Amino acid sequence: MALSALKLTHLEVINEVERLLAVNVSTQLNSSVFTRVLVRLLNEVIDEIADFGTWQELYEEILVTASSSLDEYIIEASGMFIQHIEEISFSTARSALEVRSGEEIRRLLRKPSYGTPRNYAIIGIDASSGNPKFRPYPVPGTNQNNQTFRVVFYRKPNLLDATVTADATSRSVFPANLLIKGLYAKALLEENGNEPTPEWQRVTAEFDRMLREAHNRFNADTGTDIYIVPSNGRM
Repeated sequence: MALSALKLTHLEVINEVERLLAVNVSTQLNSSVFTRVLVRLLNEVIDEIADFGTWQELYEEILVTASSSLDEYIIEASGMFIQHIEEISFSTARSALEVRSGEEIRRLLRKPSYGTPRNYAIIGIDASSGNPKFRPYPVPGTNQNNQTFRVVFYRKPNLLDATVTADATSRSVFPANLLIKGLYAKALLEENGNEPTPEWQRVTAEFDRMLREAHNRFNADTGTDIYIVPSNGRM
């Protein structure tokens, strides 16, 4: 089945909301001032959805090469921003590195040991990429040179730019109906000067329900667990 059966382009999402608002549909993301407002609101919706939880659609893995005696590494996710890190593991170890506080890692690195890393802490942000840096402990030694850290993370969706043609034709990783409902709710609120209305409340409630169900798709609606719920105080 084609991806278009579930997801629309960003321009198509905006067009659907324009139809719901009974205004002329746009041919580009910068067709009018109102279209630009919808782009800004769509960015807010995408951020809100991404912040709701862990989305398998945003799952990524990258390798970071270890260097002997180097105690700080940038997570270089090319073309991507990191929403949050799930785990970091080292190529010669079965278990993931333990997460430590920055204070503890700094204390350990004052008199470092060298060998296979077992712990790490996020320490700062790289100014160029905007992505996090981490410090492992023990520090990779000669035997660990050119081995790799595997970083598992969830990426943050990029902001749409109304002046970029490719953004109009690209598709969000999130279901189209969810984006349409969220954007429609924000557009209604914007239209009414940020004053809540019964229609806005109804649409927002629908968006919240759809958001939970969409998130459950790969995160909860799996597995074979059996749940026994007590009835009338008895098992």
